[in-house]
Amino acid sequence: MLNWFEKKAPIVTKFKALLVAHTALASAGVATTWMAGGSNTLVGVAAAGLIGTVLTVVVSGKLISGPYVNTVLRMESLASGDTSSPIAYTDYEDCVGRMTKAMATFRDNA
Repeated sequence: MLNWFEKKAPIVTKFKALLVAHTALASAGVATTWMAGGSNTLVGVAAAGLIGTVLTVVVSGKLISGPYVNTVLRMESLASGDTSSPIAYTDYEDCVGRMTKAMATFRDNA
């Protein structure tokens, strides 16, 4: 399964799998707090942790996956000969930015 996750799963699917895993772990914390007779305050804190975990994974998944997937699509079109469409994300300083800067160089040298 880890081989599939690492080498075959699309990045959006990876974030969905992480969402399920993190939600299950955080839900277990809420359930154990409640079953252990925790006060409403403690259960509320655990539930807030669950909500925070879900929101963090959802938002980070969109912020990471969107530019990455768009860059892959643009890279495929560049490989097919599309040298006129703009290349986005060249202002990014992360790996996506590095890839798009290299793509722009490839396009300009083509």
